[in-house]
Amino acid sequence: MERIHIKGDTWYLDAPRASIPFYRLGGGEVVLLDSGSEFDTGIAEHFQAHGERVAAVLNTHGHLDHVHGNIELRQAFGARIYMPKLEAAMQESLLGMKAQYNPINYRIIEQVFRNDLFSADELIGVDQEEVTVAGARFRVIQTPGHSVSHVSYVTPDGVCYAGDVFSSPELLSKARILYTFCYAEDLKSKALLEQVPCECMVVAHQGVFTDIKALCRANVEYLEQRVEMILSYLDRPMTREDIYRALFTGLGLHGGSPWKESNTLNMIGALIEYLQTTRKVTTECRDGVFVYTKV
Repeated sequence: MERIHIKGDTWYLDAPRASIPFYRLGGGEVVLLDSGSEFDTGIAEHFQAHGERVAAVLNTHGHLDHVHGNIELRQAFGARIYMPKLEAAMQESLLGMKAQYNPINYRIIEQVFRNDLFSADELIGVDQEEVTVAGARFRVIQTPGHSVSHVSYVTPDGVCYAGDVFSSPELLSKARILYTFCYAEDLKSKALLEQVPCECMVVAHQGVFTDIKALCRANVEYLEQRVEMILSYLDRPMTREDIYRALFTGLGLHGGSPWKESNTLNMIGALIEYLQTTRKVTTECRDGVFVYTKV
């Protein structure tokens, strides 16, 4: 795992599945922004090899690919875990995780999350604008949408970490479908981050970007393409299952684990709900089945 300098005391770890920023506090202590996924192993060992201690982890949100390392870093360094309070509550129990990933069934939630529950040490409020760690001030930007209360951070050096608000153009070119909890709010957060004064922006998946407007435009265009794809299939009234089947075929999606399949259905469901929100489809219930019709 390589560390790459960005600016001042702000660096990032070039991990297998993520770009994980960190800020050097001095005295051998660092603040990590998110802690990676199960594939981003060796983070604790990396800092130990450099004679450094992770004093805190500032989480953008509670998805497993961003918080998987929290428990290990707490055990290794006594790191304090900061997290948006609406998401922190869900991390404490399997029912909380069920609420976060609904309607995925409880048995799958048990299998995936039973070893990853934890309690945050510090809660970030829905209107909070700043977090201070050992005298270092990190700006908090409320950017919900990808998850229920996702936040982004700006380091004391003015480097913005967008978490999952944006994805890299490289990922967008490869990804058949991406997850967002609520597209209407996510688009507001994208527009907000586009205006943040900063020299560069780190995205979790994956890289550092200086042309923020181009980054935002690429992400919005990706969503628009997926919306147009669904609408192209709606040449007749369709049930949600009809739309699922059409997108699985059209995007070349494949079956996998029950967790992966359920999560994919969640992703498609969020797109369908966005079509309802933007009034691109009408919805009616016919004999207990919801039917969607293109406007």
